[in-house]
Amino acid sequence: AHRDADGEKSTGYVGALEFYGVLLRLDGDPESEDVLAKGVEIRRALPDRMELAASLNRLGTTRAMFGHNRTAVDALHESVDIYRSLGASSTHKLFQALGNFGIISHRLGDDRAAEQAFRESLAGYEGDKADPAEFLDVRTNFGVMLQEVGRAAEAEPLFKSALATERATRAADDPSIGISLRNLIAAYTSLGRVADRLKSAEDASAFYRDHGSPAEKLRSETDLAAAQACNSQRPQAIATLDAAMLLARPVLPKGDPTLTDALNSAGVLRADGGDYSGAAPLYLEALENLASEAAPNPAREGNCKLNYAMTLGNLGREKEAETQYREAVAARKMSNPFDPTLYDDA
Repeated sequence: AHRDADGEKSTGYVGALEFYGVLLRLDGDPESEDVLAKGVEIRRALPDRMELAASLNRLGTTRAMFGHNRTAVDALHESVDIYRSLGASSTHKLFQALGNFGIISHRLGDDRAAEQAFRESLAGYEGDKADPAEFLDVRTNFGVMLQEVGRAAEAEPLFKSALATERATRAADDPSIGISLRNLIAAYTSLGRVADRLKSAEDASAFYRDHGSPAEKLRSETDLAAAQACNSQRPQAIATLDAAMLLARPVLPKGDPTLTDALNSAGVLRADGGDYSGAAPLYLEALENLASEAAPNPAREGNCKLNYAMTLGNLGREKEAETQYREAVAARKMSNPFDPTLYDDA
């Protein structure tokens, strides 16, 4: 209707076109990229530069959603440049675009550019005394990047700040609360802060018991059991995970990755305590479940087979252990042929 009334070079038409593109994206339809790219090209011929920057930001995040990170970062870079040129009228939109640019730059391995964008975004929001809820995602995403590059000490305050904001501004069952708690568990694990890790794991367990799916509940109990074991609570850790698997097995489908990880972890807890006879069937069940997963995962397969091999060796079942060792090495080579621990396994 807009095209017939005003032509394609009209704000009404391009607005409706982009809204259609957003709906396609929400449906996971890759056609949304082409629709939103057409919107950008139309806006280039229109005078409103603010709307062009917004369209580029939208196109960049959509391309990233479908894994096209190189073209995504180009669109986001142009969006940032336009917002900068518009000055004070677009500051918060600039900070948001910088946050998106940081995410995609990190995916592309350009962590220097990512960090610069995240820091500029945070400094801008904080300098404007913005509502903390407005830049919650920037703090979380910057923290995740720092954690992934081995800078957990810098990530931890960002995760804590994000969690405090989520608890203050969002519903008690908001999924972001659970995600922040799991981010803190990862940070404390990297930092070796076992007491803080246990406290966060207990909080996450309580959250997912009330608000999680069966898979999320099992995953959080797996995290809790690992934290308990690190705090010299191995019997409690085994009891925690056994109880969680008892509830999860009847409701999770065969091949659920969460169940594979829980079974592997339950085997580790027993093997570390010298109960190799109890660990072996758990590893075997984990491998059977892993074989039914929808997508192959050589890293997890190699880890589980390595654990099973060591347990078989301790049980005196050397020939079976050798087979599992060989398969573990082959799987880990597929995952990361440059991993130096491969030579230890060999």
